[in-house]
Amino acid sequence: MIRPVIGSEQEIKDLQMSIETYLSFMLNEVVDASKQSLPYFRGDFKIAEKSNTVYAYDPVTEADKAVEQYLRKQIETRFPDHGIEGEEYGLTNSSSPWRWIIDPIDGTRYFMTGLTGWATLVGLLYEGEPILGMAVQPFTEEVYYGDGTTAFWHHKKVKRQINIPAKASPTLDNCIVMTYSPDAFLEHEARAFAQLSARTKATLYGSDCFAFIMAAMGYIDIVVEANLERYDIVPLLPIIKGAGALATQWNGESATQAGNIIVTPYETILNEAQTCLKL
Repeated sequence: MIRPVIGSEQEIKDLQMSIETYLSFMLNEVVDASKQSLPYFRGDFKIAEKSNTVYAYDPVTEADKAVEQYLRKQIETRFPDHGIEGEEYGLTNSSSPWRWIIDPIDGTRYFMTGLTGWATLVGLLYEGEPILGMAVQPFTEEVYYGDGTTAFWHHKKVKRQINIPAKASPTLDNCIVMTYSPDAFLEHEARAFAQLSARTKATLYGSDCFAFIMAAMGYIDIVVEANLERYDIVPLLPIIKGAGALATQWNGESATQAGNIIVTPYETILNEAQTCLKL
């Protein structure tokens, strides 16, 4: 488990008991919160455009707001002393050691175009470190969650642990790299990504959070993204690391700070990619 440095064995035991409580809460309330989006999906809803972002088009829908409002209410009722940091409604109770990170709909552009490459992302931090993370796609009834040591995938009535398949570590020359869109890179970042892409067998585009999840499951060799906010990646870190995959910034620093991110199951690819992506 991703665990901050704390004092006594009793503190560790208390923390573990708390995590079990929080996971139970997430398996109920996060799943329920994600379903608040379903009345809007492939229906009629209002769309607004955010300003002051790196994206040329950064939409927000009624569904994004409905999911976050629902989940904030549940957290505030159950854990009133916890902080909440959400994409749509900002940060509250910032002094709490516990903080919930919420991306109500990661992949809003997929959502508004009727595609299923979106999910509700929720993470829980303790003293700044990711403790639990969850991704829920309510339309396809998929739930992914992890605690940094283990990770699981629920699909309807099927549950299985996520483990990266054992195979020889590939190199960039024989791997597939995935990123959301070339439009997401600033000019200097695009040049760095082009260096990496030129080394690989193929480059695919799209998928938002599901690209990271599929890398954690061993289906994608490497995912490279730029200019991510904390709510885009922090909820996924306990899943990625729980499955045994790796996540860092391009420069090798902690992915918890978001920004420019690499996720891969393979250390050999991570090292090569970091070299290619030096700015």
